[in-house]
Amino acid sequence: MVERLAQELPVLMTDFQPLHADLAALLARLRAGDGDPEETLDEILALLASRQETRTRLDDLLGPEHAEDRTPRFAGDPVVGYEQAVCPRCGRAWVILDADEDELPPERCPNDGAVLTVIQGT
Repeated sequence: MVERLAQELPVLMTDFQPLHADLAALLARLRAGDGDPEETLDEILALLASRQETRTRLDDLLGPEHAEDRTPRFAGDPVVGYEQAVCPRCGRAWVILDADEDELPPERCPNDGAVLTVIQGT
């Protein structure tokens, strides 16, 4: 997810070079494995949340919050949760049945061009 943000957000930050330079430095530190990765991710999040444009795009990429199903399951329960690729804007979803599946969902939603967010199955 961080790499996807790194590809998209420079476009949002072209008019604000100090933020872009700080983000580049933090991403370089994260990729190099210097320091605590959780702390670096927290710094990246704080930096991105400091501007409305990046905060809005971050919300789009992360998608809506989903309630966790805490229903107890018994052995042999046929209910299986599959991963889904979901458009954060229109809500269109593609079920990912298997990692080796020949037909994978698109990277962007054909309806509105938003980057799809992968939601883990339960």
